[in-house]
This record gives sequence, C-alpha cells and structure tokens, in this order.
Amino acid sequence: MLKQPVIPVLRDMAAIKHFIKREETWCILMDFHINLLEDVIKELHLHKKKAFVHMDLIKGIQNDLYGVQFLTQHLHVDGIISTKPSAIEAAKKNHCISVLRVFLIDSRSIEKSGLLAEKLSPDYVEVLPAIIPFAVEKLHQYTQVDVIGGGLIQSVEDIEACLAQGMVGVSTSRLTLCDEWRSRT
Repeated sequence: MLKQPVIPVLRDMAAIKHFIKREETWCILMDFHINLLEDVIKELHLHKKKAFVHMDLIKGIQNDLYGVQFLTQHLHVDGIISTKPSAIEAAKKNHCISVLRVFLIDSRSIEKSGLLAEKLSPDYVEVLPAIIPFAVEKLHQYTQVDVIGGGLIQSVEDIEACLAQGMVGVSTSRLTLCDEWRSRT
C-alpha cells in the first residue's frame, strides 16, 4: 500500500535532481522522452526512489503490451499509470503496480470508470480532478480499489480534503505543496 500521501509529478531533469534530495520515495514521471527514461529510472533507483511512469504521456512509447514490456522488463519501472485498459492489464501481467487514470466529468463517467476499475482491478485508480468531494464514495459503489487524486490541487487544504474523503494520496506537480504538507504533519 502507498504510504506517501503527496506524490510529486516530475517533468524534467531539473525536477529529478531536486527530487532525489527530498524525503519522498515515490514520484510520477510524465512528459519525458523515451531516450531519457532509462537514465532517469537508474538515477531514481540509485537514490532509493520509486517512480510511476505515466505511459500515455511519455514521448516515443506506445501504451500497449509491448510498451509495458519495455518499461517493466528493460527499464524496471516500479509502476505504470495509464488511461488505457490494455496497458493496465499488461502491467498486471508483468507484475508491475498499475494505476488506472480516469477523468470524472459527469455521472456517466463515474459509472463507467467504476465498472472499468472493477473489471480491471488495478492497484490504484487515479481520479481527475481530485477535488470532486464525492469521487471516492461514488467509485466505491463499484470497486474497493484505493484511490489517488490528481489535478487542480492548489493547497494543503485540498490535500487534506482529498485524504479526508478516503483517498490514499494525491499527485501534484507543485513541489512546494509537498513541503507545506510535510511541515504541517
């Protein structure tokens, strides 16, 4: 189980260099080019860090079985995030932590996402935007998969609200929020 309530989203090498000096263990990688990813993963692992790779947002890799095999077997990533059911299924087959990312925009999307999570049984579901107050309750009508919130997190109060509604963590590209959260807990 994820024991880190705030998960930094990293998009460039400067963020990686900053992250490896931090207390957090887990991060989310997105917007990297596939040619850089191997070095990034090695650097993170060297510093005892772990990464979820958002494979829909990695340049140069397909979010399919072969892309997942490359990430898990060659790069040894710790977890995979995707909106694609086939990528989640492939991650599970390759014994990699799987995170199904869903966008909750209306009642129908909540229902479809809940049914999809029930069918796929990923390790986590990441809901966007995170600040929907009833997201976890509605999703848990379909599945008991742990929920991570992402998107539109602006403050420590937003983090607290997400955790209070039952999310196990939130993802944010605002590293200052990680510091603010840690200083309050």
